[in-house]
Amino acid sequence: MKPEQAIIAILEAASDVTSVIGNRIFTGYAQQGCAMPFAVIQRDGTEVDHHLLGASGLRLARISVALYG
Repeated sequence: MKPEQAIIAILEAASDVTSVIGNRIFTGYAQQGCAMPFAVIQRDGTEVDHHLLGASGLRLARISVALYG
């Protein structure tokens, strides 16, 4: 599961969030003409961890969550 999908699942499971924005949680860009309020989740970057033997397999993802109302 991608980090964006995990964050969306957590937000959709929270009743406080869904009572305000419903299912209007988008990745990357919001749909044109979307009713407000809504959330946009975007990956700002990914860093791969390396050591002397090559890539370790660990990744650090920077995710931004923007709420529009």
